[in-house]
Amino acid sequence: MTINYPISFSINKEQLLKKTLRQLAFWGVAYSLLFFTIHLHTISVFEIFLADLETSAATLPLIVLVSVLLFSPFLGFIDIFLEEDKFKNYSLGLNVLTAGALYTVLLMGAISLVRLYLLSSGKNIFLNEMSLNLLTQHWSYYFMILSVHTGFMSLIIGFVNQLSKRFGPGMLLPFFSGKYKYPREEERIFMFLDLSCSTKLAEQLGHIKYSALIKDSFLDIDKMVKKYNAEIYQYVGDEVVLSWPVEKAKNLEYIDFFFGVEQLFREKEDYYKNNYSIAPIFKAGVHLGKVTAVEVGDLKKDIAYHGDTLNVAARLEGLCKIYSQPLLISEAVYNLDNIEKRYYSTSLGTQYLKGRSNPVEVYSIAKTLRKVVAA
Repeated sequence: MTINYPISFSINKEQLLKKTLRQLAFWGVAYSLLFFTIHLHTISVFEIFLADLETSAATLPLIVLVSVLLFSPFLGFIDIFLEEDKFKNYSLGLNVLTAGALYTVLLMGAISLVRLYLLSSGKNIFLNEMSLNLLTQHWSYYFMILSVHTGFMSLIIGFVNQLSKRFGPGMLLPFFSGKYKYPREEERIFMFLDLSCSTKLAEQLGHIKYSALIKDSFLDIDKMVKKYNAEIYQYVGDEVVLSWPVEKAKNLEYIDFFFGVEQLFREKEDYYKNNYSIAPIFKAGVHLGKVTAVEVGDLKKDIAYHGDTLNVAARLEGLCKIYSQPLLISEAVYNLDNIEKRYYSTSLGTQYLKGRSNPVEVYSIAKTLRKVVAA
C-alpha cells in the first residue's frame, strides 16, 4: 500500500519568534558554560599571563555571541522545518540526529563567517597579538572545541524537542518541576474528539489502511493544537482527548478548535479520498469542571486527570450520534463565554447521562442553523 503524503511549508511569525527566543536562551547558556570552563582552564594553566589573556579572552565569546544573535532566526526556522509531515514519519533517533546535524552545520558556519569578517574588517578593538594568534595560527584547536561542544549540545536540544513532543505542548516543564507529583485540583475544559463511523470504516478499509487513516488524521489534528492553545491529554483508539485550563481559555478557542479541524479536513478532502476513498468526519463532546491531576506510573510516567468532568465530556460525545450533531457541549461550557456571538446553539434539554444521577443541560453548536433530530 502506497500513501502519498502532501508536502507543504508555511511559517507563522509568532511561532518563529518563540522558537528563535528559545534557541537564543539555550545557546546562550550552552556557550556561557563552555567559555566559563575554557576561561578557568586558561587561568589554571597560564596564570602568569593572566593580564595579557583578559583582552584576548573576549574575542572568542564575541564571535560566538554575534553568530548566535544573527543566526538564531535560522535555528528557529530549522525547528519549524523539522515539524513538517515528512519528518513525522522518521524515527526518534533519526529526528534527533537530523536536528543535531543541521544545528551544528549552521552554527559552525556562522561562527566561521563572523571570524572571517572580523579578521578582514580591520577592526582591531579586540584583536591584539594574542587574539590574532587565536583566530589564525591556533584557530583549528578552538574550532574543534566549538564543533564538539556544538554537536553535543545540538543533540541535547534535539532530544529535548522530541521529548517535548512525546509529552505534548506545555507538559514537559511540569514533569521536570514535579508539579503533579502530588494530586492537585484544577478546573479544566475537556473535549472528546472521536472519528465518526469508525467501525464501518475499519471494516471497509482493513486494519492496516485504517490505522494509516487514523495516523494521518491525528497528524492533521495536531496541527491545530498549538493554534488554539489546546493540550493533548490522550490518544485512545480513534479518539483524541484535549484539554484547556479554564483560566487560560479565551475567545472561544475550545469551540473554534473543533470547527478549525472540520475546515482543515474539508480542505484536505481530495487527499483523503485519493488515499482512503473517504474523508474523515469527527464529532465531539465538551464539558468543564474540576478534576484532580497527578503524575502516575514508574516504568512509564504520565499525567492523569480524574473526575466526573471527563465522564460527562465522554458521554456528550456519545450523544452526538443519537442526535446527529457534530458538536455537543454542556451548560457549564455554554455559560463560560458568549457563544452566540459567533455560533448558533440549540438546547437539547436536560439529559440523564449514563453513570450520573444528576442531569446535564446539553447544547448543540453549529456555524449555521441546522435541524436537530434524535435518531
